[in-house]
Amino acid sequence: MQLIKEYINNSGYNIGEMIQYSQTLIDKFIREPLKISINIPRKALFEKIIQDIKSLGFILDFPDMPDFDNNFIKAIQRIDGGDRRNGGIIKVNKKLDCLAKAEGILHEYIHLKLPIIPILTTDKESNYYWIDSKPYNLTITELLVEFCFLNLWLPKDNLLNELKSKEYNIDEFIKSYKGVKLSTLLQWIALICPFTCHFAWVVIPKDGNNYFLPDICDKFRYTHNPINKLEDFQFDVILRNPNSIAARALAARESRSGISTLNNTSYRCYAYYERDKSRSRSNAFFPGINSENYDQLIVIGWNEDDYLNFMQNT
Repeated sequence: MQLIKEYINNSGYNIGEMIQYSQTLIDKFIREPLKISINIPRKALFEKIIQDIKSLGFILDFPDMPDFDNNFIKAIQRIDGGDRRNGGIIKVNKKLDCLAKAEGILHEYIHLKLPIIPILTTDKESNYYWIDSKPYNLTITELLVEFCFLNLWLPKDNLLNELKSKEYNIDEFIKSYKGVKLSTLLQWIALICPFTCHFAWVVIPKDGNNYFLPDICDKFRYTHNPINKLEDFQFDVILRNPNSIAARALAARESRSGISTLNNTSYRCYAYYERDKSRSRSNAFFPGINSENYDQLIVIGWNEDDYLNFMQNT
């Protein structure tokens, strides 16, 4: 999943237009040529994509991939001779859990399948590379690829129809999506939700039973009135407010949901606490790969009045 907070206040990105464009690309270059229904079960979809990867001449490999510049590499692709038609290899970090591996494969598949996605590679003394000549192009490319992956794996219209049928009860909704990373699912809902929605992802590093300060990795509010716009919001203040659902979940180290009143406004909030995650990190002080264990809190919510107005008018 991309960190959406990086695109806040950047006039060069129109999130709504990019999401719609990604849906068009997926239909044109994947769904229509492969005759993939929008209602295909995810397991069958994944099997069809694996078959297509093999037919394109690409091999899947799961090496113990190193970290570079303090970044945890999930997956990369290597194209023989820089031409998609020559085939190549998709490398997926073997330390990822099964759901993250699937996301990594799908993300790299988008790179390979969409001819408009620019790929410029170089050895850089390693088999691990994905380099674009301009940082801006790389940033916007990765965001577009992410939206393409999400529209393929979690079709926007299907999600919105199911959310409405469940009256946006996220606790009930996620029961149908056990084969999807919760952080990916909730972030995507926050971006496509037809009323203003808040999202936050918090990592709580730990060493055994010793917990360190929470790290807010991603947070944004996607407003729809009067225009679609990504905005920041003071989630750190919310975490310090003992009346907030998110603060209660963090304090209890367990998932919570409900309505809380903050600054005389009622908010519906779903806060999911997940334990015992792990990732690897390399840095200048500790060269090599070092295990880092953590819990995480994933939060989605909205102004209750916005939700009620939407439900009454649709």
